[in-house]
Amino acid sequence: MAQPTPYSPTTDFSQEESNAVSGRSTVRTPAIDTEFGNIAQTLSEVLTNLAILQRDDTLLMNGILKGHEFSGDAISYLSSMLSASTSAVFVWRGDWSASGTDYQQLNLVHYGGSVYIGLTNHTSGATAPDADPVNWDLFASKGADSGLPSRVGNANKFLMTDGSTDVWSFLTNDNVSGITTDASASGVITVDFSSQFQHTLALTENITSWVTTNRAAGKAVDIRIVADASGPYTFPSSGAGFGADWKWINGIPAQVEADKTAILSLRCYGTNESDIVASLGAEL
Repeated sequence: MAQPTPYSPTTDFSQEESNAVSGRSTVRTPAIDTEFGNIAQTLSEVLTNLAILQRDDTLLMNGILKGHEFSGDAISYLSSMLSASTSAVFVWRGDWSASGTDYQQLNLVHYGGSVYIGLTNHTSGATAPDADPVNWDLFASKGADSGLPSRVGNANKFLMTDGSTDVWSFLTNDNVSGITTDASASGVITVDFSSQFQHTLALTENITSWVTTNRAAGKAVDIRIVADASGPYTFPSSGAGFGADWKWINGIPAQVEADKTAILSLRCYGTNESDIVASLGAEL
């Protein structure tokens, strides 16, 4: 049955009094109107609450009852019923299909982010589970949205953020950040393969050695080396993390000239210093 008809007073008794209808000139009709108004308000609020709990087919609204709200007796009863029935088996069927798929009672399907349980044995049509209370009931409602942008149509992209907005984007020069690192007094340069991809080294003295950390296959770092006017600055020809340990393309570079720029590219193919392939191109 449909929801009950809301109550609305049809007679204004104050008019009955002013018009002396049926001799009602001395009856407290405003009080009667107030009473009926109070009744109308209470009934309206009751009907509003009822509509939250009851569907038009007199069954409870989907999602009203939660598992933790069942009493111990109800849980025991359900357990005994499931144990007594050889056909009472929950079966996960994956995403719900509208292509004439045969579903059985207690089948579980995924639709719209939620999970629904089959109430009957039936063949699916065009009506989705969330609009088919005869054949399906809500079993587990989806949680709150993560707030992340949709992954649909964004294959091979990276999730980028500017600190307030998240977007899917290809890796480009516009979204690869740089780090400026000055040479230390000892001339030892540390390269972290787990840091950002592009770095800038403002070179103010000779480099005595290089140290690499977090080496692993597939990692890479590009370092822009900018020498100041006091150059040229030399590189070590041997030693840990440099020289013989790295695999150099076109040989080990000797120096970077004053006021010149060079690009050092390091590609890691394992976890050892000897797994690093290096190349350096310098401005002439």
